Amino acid sequence: MRRIFSAGLVALFLTVVWNPDNARADEFSDSALQFIENLAHKSLTTLTGDNVGTKERRRRFKILLHQYFAVKTIGRWVLGRYWRKAKKSQKDEYLALFEGIIINTYADRFAKLSGSSLIVKKAISKGSKDTVVYSEYRDGNKVAAKINWRLRAKEGRFLIIDVMVEGISMGMTQRDEFASVIRKNRRGIEGLLRELRKKRSL
Repeated sequence: MRRIFSAGLVALFLTVVWNPDNARADEFSDSALQFIENLAHKSLTTLTGDNVGTKERRRRFKILLHQYFAVKTIGRWVLGRYWRKAKKSQKDEYLALFEGIIINTYADRFAKLSGSSLIVKKAISKGSKDTVVYSEYRDGNKVAAKINWRLRAKEGRFLIIDVMVEGISMGMTQRDEFASVIRKNRRGIEGLLRELRKKRSL
């Protein structure tokens, strides 16, 4: 399952193919689809290639991450009710560790990816702010996973707030994992920060 989740996040940054058999519902949905297509194009041209070293790939990935993902919003939501209980210094360190782990974990995967694509199927508006883009992640001609991207309109532009792989929310999965670590550790949030520091250093 973790392998599928990894594929889900990385899939966003791969080649995207529009399926002409599916009509775009409205301008809002159309913008969401274009958002995904633009991100995929940028990532394909900047993150892959033998001449891109690890340090440079991570630097470029960080730029794309901040351009297209609501990183702080996701990080706060994943921490759940414990966010309100955390001290400012803990919040600052947590967000830095959360971002660092994402960058270190996923940026390096691009060096090994080839022949993969994301087939965009459709986009459906969810209220006045959110849109879900439905897609299939393919490894060659094989469908590896069905992936839905939840986008939120913020200050006139879209940002990704969640990725759902085969109907399972990556954000919710991470939220449950972090909550479990905190509950089982007598040090609470400090215990989670200690575990994240370990992951960051790997």
